[in-house]
Amino acid sequence: MRKKIYEEFDALKVRLGGDDVRVRMSARPYWKQLEFTATGLRKFRAAMNKHLEKVLREKEARETAERDAADERRKMGQLAFLRDQLADEELVAFNFGKLEIADSDGWETETGSNDWNKNVYAENHEGGDSIRLSFHVVFDSKKWSLRVREVYCLDFNTGVMVGKRGKVKA
Repeated sequence: MRKKIYEEFDALKVRLGGDDVRVRMSARPYWKQLEFTATGLRKFRAAMNKHLEKVLREKEARETAERDAADERRKMGQLAFLRDQLADEELVAFNFGKLEIADSDGWETETGSNDWNKNVYAENHEGGDSIRLSFHVVFDSKKWSLRVREVYCLDFNTGVMVGKRGKVKA
């Protein structure tokens, strides 16, 4: 009996969440320790099982939250890619009037914003530096929307609207 209880205590060295939980023998005589532990072993096992279940539930909740966050980031990346493509199509279809576009920067947006903007440079026929324009594509405010609500272009220096929205080819 004593040997069996001692073996069970050795078996209860359980690793939980990176912390070692160990049952240590006291300085009391071995037989007194065995008598004490024989009565409390069931309670100790129940408490350890309860603690283990709690730790496993917390770990599962943490992993689920991390997985959900990773899915959200992946979806946001896909949404940004599709919005980039739609914004490029709007830029190509936009009617700048007499202005000829020479160059442009990349798309910029703030996290959570539906307004995508890009600096566009038009040739200056009077000579000098090119004309800097701020081209904006505003998407619908629904979270995963790809519907373009508004497209406009502003002269960067004067703030005056330039050109008009064209038809995007499907």
